[in-house]
Amino acid sequence: MSAARDPDETDDSNPALDRAARLVYARYQHEIVEAMDFCPYAERARLDGAVRVTVCAQRDPTHASVLAIADELAADEQIEIGLVLFPRVTLGRTDWHRFVAELHDLDAKTPRPLSKQFAAAAFHPDAEPDLGSPARLVSYIRRTPDPTIQLVRHSVLVRMRSRDPAETKYVPPDQLEAYVRSLAARTEEERLPLAERIARANLQTVRTRGVDEITAILDDILRERDERYGALGIAPRRLR
Repeated sequence: MSAARDPDETDDSNPALDRAARLVYARYQHEIVEAMDFCPYAERARLDGAVRVTVCAQRDPTHASVLAIADELAADEQIEIGLVLFPRVTLGRTDWHRFVAELHDLDAKTPRPLSKQFAAAAFHPDAEPDLGSPARLVSYIRRTPDPTIQLVRHSVLVRMRSRDPAETKYVPPDQLEAYVRSLAARTEEERLPLAERIARANLQTVRTRGVDEITAILDDILRERDERYGALGIAPRRLR
């Protein structure tokens, strides 16, 4: 007869941990992403029911297990953004980014009916603010309570870009002259691609609100995370 299994060690489910992880992530979503307007589409997508949060309780998730979650999300056409939280993963930020990069490559190479539906991005709680450039600030803005993978449908990204006047698009010949005039009238900022404009706006937000204020909120979310997980017998994370 096998030994009894610690419920905190299960790879399948842990309702109490699932609830705790969702609660602390919700604080990050509301108090950081939405309150700071770091993603102008986040709140609308959530209110429209197009966002699904999934908690993976595995300590050492495999790429196959994460792809299975992605396939489940892809099967629901209403879901545009999937957020997969990993409250038991202790990988450091560099190793976590490597894991997600490998996942992206494997997704592109794996012959599955629902492959290549999502673009994957790595979020991680271990990130210091770097205001040197908009790109260098991204990891700090993505400082989620737990290692997290954000999955965004490629079709959504295409739709967003198609609505952005700064993105390259087809212009009918009879509209070309007017389109060229509109290009000439744009400011330097308006000519930038959407992603770069958002990154610049986020950098300005951090400078305006102040790193200390934002870091204090992020640290308080981590404090709550440790308290909630500690009540479940899970020691504060020591990232390796």
